[in-house]
Amino acid sequence: MRRVLQYWRRPAHLIVISVAVCLLLIGLFGAWFGLPLLHLAHANGRPLIPHTKTCPPPGGQQCLQWTVSSSPIVKNSGLSAVTTLSATDAWAVGGYNNNMVNTNLTLIEHWNGASWAVTPSPNVTFSGQSNDSLSAVGAISSNDIWAVGSFGYPNGFGQALAEHWNGAQWSVVNTPPVSSTVPVGNGFASVAGVASNDVWAVGSYRTSNASQPLIEHWDGTQWSIVANPNVVTGSLSSVVALASNNVWAVGFMQRQALVEHWDGSTWSVIPTPHVPADSYAFDSVAAVSANDIWAVGTEINNRLPDPQLIEQWNGTQWSVVNASTQSGLVPLSVTSVPGTQEVWSAGYYDVGKYTLTQWYTQGSWQIVPSVSVDSGAAPNDELNGISAVSSTNVWAVGGVTYPDGTYQAVIEHFAPRYG
Repeated sequence: MRRVLQYWRRPAHLIVISVAVCLLLIGLFGAWFGLPLLHLAHANGRPLIPHTKTCPPPGGQQCLQWTVSSSPIVKNSGLSAVTTLSATDAWAVGGYNNNMVNTNLTLIEHWNGASWAVTPSPNVTFSGQSNDSLSAVGAISSNDIWAVGSFGYPNGFGQALAEHWNGAQWSVVNTPPVSSTVPVGNGFASVAGVASNDVWAVGSYRTSNASQPLIEHWDGTQWSIVANPNVVTGSLSSVVALASNNVWAVGFMQRQALVEHWDGSTWSVIPTPHVPADSYAFDSVAAVSANDIWAVGTEINNRLPDPQLIEQWNGTQWSVVNASTQSGLVPLSVTSVPGTQEVWSAGYYDVGKYTLTQWYTQGSWQIVPSVSVDSGAAPNDELNGISAVSSTNVWAVGGVTYPDGTYQAVIEHFAPRYG
């Protein structure tokens, strides 16, 4: 699951070349058209008791709990990211395969406050085949939403994919080629914006022998490539925008975590603490405020008992945060809780492949048990994206790999439960 869903979700680790990504997706997704939709009900898994010994407790009391949300997600699909605008407006994106070689299609779902539903999304097609996937989604307003990822050209090189929701439908928006003279594979991993004419997308591109960070900006009319600091080898996996002159992006460069900042005129690399590991990469970044930014990631080569890396920006510098004494934690996504100083991260346990959620509240991190749909002898579950409406209303998306090799997208919800 990690090498399929994580690398599809976060192309920073392996470089975004659409065809290569889609080759990983072949077999990940199963037939959709012509098949009945599956609805996941509450599933067995890890203990569902974050704050009480019994959840829900008796006598009509309340507790907070992760549960699997019933959702019209087809067998052998995957979700990579989720964003929330309100309790009645959330979006999740990913992809699926329709049982045809080299035909992978985008998947977008919407939450209306009562249920999740698949929303039609476009694909880039060549000779009847598509190699499309969506890695991230970001919202400006309910009728101004962006989803990004990559699609594959027949020549084997990928191209960044941007899709836009105008309140009525999704449409593909053209992105510029990285090079007009030589084939260059490229793709987006994350998107964020502060206004309809101020949106950022980040990812990577690859020439014959190296990957480079890719940054593009939407000015309300078109996407354009923005000059990037000179990073010899690297990629960007996540971006968060606080203001037109305050944007952060994270990823990796030359076997170490990479942080870049936009000050309104230029992007620059911001130093981060040295971490005693062979190779680290940031997977996700989120902002509580201008003086409170969080980045999460992992040690790439899995040589340490605790591959988790969490760092915080205090307005002056980045510092490593010791979040847990438990080993084997792999965070893939982080999000802030609006109106609070709280933060959530989602991912999986490196040993056992259970889903993982962690909550930063009251000044410390704590693991909150989440649902692993496959609770058998060899579970293989992970959560790729997380987004919060409030402290008691959080969504996480990802997928499960069953013992027979099939895949299933999963949506989980953290909310009050009553006895």
